[in-house]
Amino acid sequence: MAKTTKEEKVAIRFTDILSDIRLDLDLIGLYLSRVGNKSFFLRMERILQSSEESLKVQRKEKTSHGSIGDELSRGADF
Repeated sequence: MAKTTKEEKVAIRFTDILSDIRLDLDLIGLYLSRVGNKSFFLRMERILQSSEESLKVQRKEKTSHGSIGDELSRGADF
């Protein structure tokens, strides 16, 4: 069984915290602007870029594999 990395634990906590729909994201942004520094925001920006790149790759892999629904819409025989 693979050990969970520190980075994966942070990512899980991040998503758990921000998935709470009762949170006001604008207020969180306001408070972050008060307590965060330039380094913090650059690191957050890098996290966002990395996740966007990963999502693009995942979408490309998903569409390149196709699905039965795709085959049916193209008229493939099974």
